[in-house]
Amino acid sequence: MAAESSNNYVGWQNAGTATVTAFKAATSCGQMEGSIDLAQAFGALPSSVYLASVAYGTADAGVIGSQCPAGNANNNLEPGEFLQFPVVAVRDDNNDGVLDRLDPALDFKVTQITGSATSLDLTWATVPGKSYEIQWSDDFLTWQSVAGSTRTASSSGLRWPESTATTG
Repeated sequence: MAAESSNNYVGWQNAGTATVTAFKAATSCGQMEGSIDLAQAFGALPSSVYLASVAYGTADAGVIGSQCPAGNANNNLEPGEFLQFPVVAVRDDNNDGVLDRLDPALDFKVTQITGSATSLDLTWATVPGKSYEIQWSDDFLTWQSVAGSTRTASSSGLRWPESTATTG
């Protein structure tokens, strides 16, 4: 999806016959949003999509002003500079406005527990970019945070206490 700050252009590139919508702020502030029917665009719902947000200079062949995820500053958007985003992480099957991955009644559950008498490893499915913190309680009334447990999820999930990501 692309837009220009100096006029009202906004649109999808290479969307084929997929149903798409795109909107842009009336001012030149650069805000835009859009949607695409992934199943229609790809013939089936993909397991992941790859996302990047890049601000180029307005003139043709303008240089990259900023990008997320961060790039290597060579003024090219490269394959390794996209965030792999699992489609399942943004599902809301019951249409209640809460992502299934954040709803304990649906998909916000510990998927693996391993450990010993002195340690415990937890793995759970996540939403990329969201931060998670482990808390504990003896009575389910007073909760305390586990020191150093706050982590921000990558594309592949979280495992605690290790900071390396696992499939999620």
